[in-house]
Amino acid sequence: MSWWIYLIIILGTMLVSFFLERWFSTKSFYKNKNEEETYIEDDYEDDYSDYFTEWEIEEADWGYWTINQLTDYTNELRTNNSEAIDFDYSGSNEYNIKKTFQVLNYYDDYKKYIFNSQLLKLEKELNKKYDAILTQIIIVALLKFNYYAALSTNNLLYFLFEEDIKVDSSFENFINKTNKLVSDYLGYITTGILEEIDLTEQLDSYNNHNQIEDLLDFGSNFINDWFEEMITLIHELGLNFDDDEDYTFEQNNVEEALNYFSLTKDDTYHSFKKKYRWFSTKYHPDANPSHKKFAETEMQKINGFKDILEEYFRNKKT
Repeated sequence: MSWWIYLIIILGTMLVSFFLERWFSTKSFYKNKNEEETYIEDDYEDDYSDYFTEWEIEEADWGYWTINQLTDYTNELRTNNSEAIDFDYSGSNEYNIKKTFQVLNYYDDYKKYIFNSQLLKLEKELNKKYDAILTQIIIVALLKFNYYAALSTNNLLYFLFEEDIKVDSSFENFINKTNKLVSDYLGYITTGILEEIDLTEQLDSYNNHNQIEDLLDFGSNFINDWFEEMITLIHELGLNFDDDEDYTFEQNNVEEALNYFSLTKDDTYHSFKKKYRWFSTKYHPDANPSHKKFAETEMQKINGFKDILEEYFRNKKT
């Protein structure tokens, strides 16, 4: 082997050693540099899709959906709606959350059964107009939509307002708008199902098996729209201001700013900066491309509270 081949091998070994050393030292540097910010990566969510409950499509054996099976499934869904959908806040805030809904007389209905009286009224009307199997198909479709719609809405409320939900006109407006949307979506789903079938022929569990399963999951066509509507409404609830107006912050509103960042007056400036980094990362518009407008507005609020606390801690030092 000629001398120049040995030279290439030696130089190659030296270069590999050099780059490996640089790589490990760089990793160590950034690990130490970002050690205090690792909690951001642990708690950070890419976007609100993590709070969206995925729809499970019906898949049963051929001929399964008889009137008896549909009736049993209706009762099962009613149980799921009353038991699984709940504002199950843990810790010291649970009582306050329940009190909030009790004050407005919405707690029992909203937490368990977002359609409640509207759906019961519609069911009576359907029974008068259509045969039993079609009525049960529509009711199952509405109950399934109810389950996923309410569960996703509750998940958003947990995410955005785990510290507190204020009983005020904004919250009452949110409930009223939600009830209006409920009425709209009931109409969309019911009308859509009726347009899909031939009302002169009765659906058969065997001959129309695939069509029945499609109709049972008809609400899945609207669940994404519902989720977007809830994000908009909850945004209004949480920020308590009109999007058409500039949102201004009273500089003396230190208490509100501290509460927003889950801080107290005993916390240090360093604790505040850590909280600020966490919130600004979580709500950064680039991290929430699907809900950019919401994120931009939330960042405006975050930075407004940041200015309040920056001034507060400066004055505290003096």
